Amino acid sequence: MIDPTGPAAAVSLVCPVARRRPLFDDPSVVQAIRRVALVPHLMAVTTLTTDPVHFAGSLLATDPAMVAARPGWWSVDPFVRLGLRRRLLVEPGLLADRVACSDRGPSAAPAHPGRHSGDTSAVRANF
Repeated sequence: MIDPTGPAAAVSLVCPVARRRPLFDDPSVVQAIRRVALVPHLMAVTTLTTDPVHFAGSLLATDPAMVAARPGWWSVDPFVRLGLRRRLLVEPGLLADRVACSDRGPSAAPAHPGRHSGDTSAVRANF
């Protein structure tokens, strides 16, 4: 999902408190994953884990202009009941708006490893 040529993005980042992380197959997580298909105008979606069994968060991204036109977009994140949500406006050059294709298969290393410099100055919280 990291792409130095990627567009700006409005991001809904949900992270449960560490001691309250549900199992990834918990019904609340499964239901949120099913409902994410109903969220309009997504350019990126991912779930986060800290180990093989626990849900550690989610990231949904869309075009900031779409959020400006439809501020209600923030309220449709199905993962919001699972943890603390942060609204972020990400400047261009961090998130891809498409999947990086690889002929190495889904379990292979990323198609473009190491392209992220670690500089997080392009991200600012919008509470």
